[in-house]
Amino acid sequence: MDPTVDRFIAYFVAAMIVAITLQERTRLGAALRCYAAITGRQAITGILLAITTFVLAAVGMSFTPEFLQWGWPSLFGGTAGNAILAPASRAVPAPASGGVLLSGLAFLVLLSVVMPLLVRGEEMLFRAGVTTPGRMAANSALFGLMHLLVGIPLFAGFVLMVPGYAFATIYRHAHLDARAAGESESAAREAGVDSSMSVHLAYNLFFLALIALALLLLLLRQFA
Repeated sequence: MDPTVDRFIAYFVAAMIVAITLQERTRLGAALRCYAAITGRQAITGILLAITTFVLAAVGMSFTPEFLQWGWPSLFGGTAGNAILAPASRAVPAPASGGVLLSGLAFLVLLSVVMPLLVRGEEMLFRAGVTTPGRMAANSALFGLMHLLVGIPLFAGFVLMVPGYAFATIYRHAHLDARAAGESESAAREAGVDSSMSVHLAYNLFFLALIALALLLLLLRQFA
């Protein structure tokens, strides 16, 4: 990708996350408490889903036709990928200065702070109130394809339907359990969103941790 376009995407995304942080600053404390609410079982489920997604994406990259590996970054001569992670991931494949690596790590920290707000928004949009298999499948398809907006390749949009349906199933179980316990519909929706959100957070955090580890290793190598 043209370095100028690459830098523009990275700066734009970083500015967007900073803007969200400032706009939602009064909710950040509650957002961070969402991490403490993740149970061990939910963390393991999220990590296993993340590994499954990674494997499916790796296999897809090897066997899918070239047109399915297209994403909008291809328009600028780049490789399709998650543009939201551009401020951090652009420093991983090639040697980068200590300043770039540190800014990438700082971005990941900031992204982690607002991540619960972003994930909750996704869960409310695609999971809340959806408990029938047909609607779960349809919303999971929309969930996967929506990520094409951030630059992932076409085949990855289909891959993300898998964790999307898993999150929907987790939501459904928590929702129905709450209803069976006598909770109101609104309380059941909240319970379902809380449950699927916790697994979704653990899922996302796994990928963020991998990128952060790569940046840390590159940074330590510079001082070795």
